Amino acid sequence: GVSNLDREQEAALYPPLVKLFGVNYPIVFAADQELSRQRFGVTGIPAMFVLGRDGTLVGSVSGAGDAQHEQLLALVEKARK
Repeated sequence: GVSNLDREQEAALYPPLVKLFGVNYPIVFAADQELSRQRFGVTGIPAMFVLGRDGTLVGSVSGAGDAQHEQLLALVEKARK
């Protein structure tokens, strides 16, 4: 892992990772971590939000692992309906 990076240094790491993994969705940084917790319920990293075609929140998943991956796939399927 990488630690002790400022915001700009951390953001500079993402373009190569996006290209490497073929990410085709937006990656967003919150300016205020406390606001992220209060307004959006972000409790872990990564935090993934699935929006429906109409822009409404279908659901979210925090953390990484097999269970979270399955939750994310279920949310994407729900969003497609």
